[in-house]
Amino acid sequence: MAIQHLVKRIIETPHPNPQGCYICPTFSQAERVAWSYLKEATEVMPGVKYNSAKLRCEFPVPTGKATIYLLSGSNESSEQIRGLYLDICVLDEVADIPAKVFPQIIRPALADRRGSCVWIGTPKSEDAFKDIYDKARAKMDEGDPDWYACMFPVTETGVLSEQEVNELREQMSDSEFRAELLCDWGAAITGAYYADALERAEADGRIGQVSHDETLLVHTSFDLGVRDKTSIWFWQEHAGQVRLIDCYQASGEGLAHYVNVLQQRSFDHNYSYGDHIFPHDTDTRVLGETAQRRSDILRTLGIMPTVIPVRKVAEGIEFVRKILPICWFDKEKCAEGIKALKMYRVKESSGLPLHDEYSHFSDSFRYLATGYREGFSEGSAYRKKWGSELDYPNSHAIV
Repeated sequence: MAIQHLVKRIIETPHPNPQGCYICPTFSQAERVAWSYLKEATEVMPGVKYNSAKLRCEFPVPTGKATIYLLSGSNESSEQIRGLYLDICVLDEVADIPAKVFPQIIRPALADRRGSCVWIGTPKSEDAFKDIYDKARAKMDEGDPDWYACMFPVTETGVLSEQEVNELREQMSDSEFRAELLCDWGAAITGAYYADALERAEADGRIGQVSHDETLLVHTSFDLGVRDKTSIWFWQEHAGQVRLIDCYQASGEGLAHYVNVLQQRSFDHNYSYGDHIFPHDTDTRVLGETAQRRSDILRTLGIMPTVIPVRKVAEGIEFVRKILPICWFDKEKCAEGIKALKMYRVKESSGLPLHDEYSHFSDSFRYLATGYREGFSEGSAYRKKWGSELDYPNSHAIV
């Protein structure tokens, strides 16, 4: 359907030498999924030419020469798309294509010709594909003719027999069946570490409105990015509950920015801070020419960091799984963090956690769970004493 639509729009465009592309997560996937369909759809065109090595199709149209590319949307390969002008683009398996590809690369390429885009794929939890689907549905409801959305669960298409559907249901996990065949956005993503626990939290009513209690201290946990994002969770402890009341994430900023965020939250929401939990490398990583530890810089900025010891990632993930049953989340203020926890998953090729846009909040939450379990936060079983005196640079200047 998408290939036929792409070819039709290319033929109908009034612009000279129209171009379109069909983008899959990898080049080999584009070849397997779409190349034969593209050849089948265009083989009747007079003068059509194919370049199988580059997965490119060309054929004459009234406005000149039409070109259709099959491309990879991976982080590295997508950079090669920059500079193209496009009349139409199809993004296949959107959930597996980096989120930056459409807004940073494809959308500008469509701009000068007012081109169109088609997103297709299988739901894989509440990700960027879900966001664009929801937007399309909302625009349709508003009567916007530029948007259209459709969904085809196996129960409505009649493509597979009832016997085949029943066999698939038996041979697949419930979440796999719901995602692959019922187009269920709520199905837990394969390999997700915390999706099931968060589904239970939603069912138990632990994801909703969780207000800040001004009688309790607000603790924070940080994942400090060097080149990546820095993520912060804001949380309180009360009666055996860990209450996630807020979260924040940014990139390309120095430590002073995040200290300002804490101060602004304190001013706007009357937060009174307790512990600020940081990962072990806060004490060891050297920044720039100053050779200062980040913990030293934080102290000079007025933040007393609680630095947790190094633990294996697998241990930290288990700490999170054990703490999630007592966690309550504010659905609105923690929406970005909740989504990241749902999407945090294993990388199938290595068996290790996948490092992507969702891993930063998940790492920060892992430090929260580690600090809570090992006594580095106020409500835990015990508090660790300072192991040594605070070593301030230029301490003689401090009164």
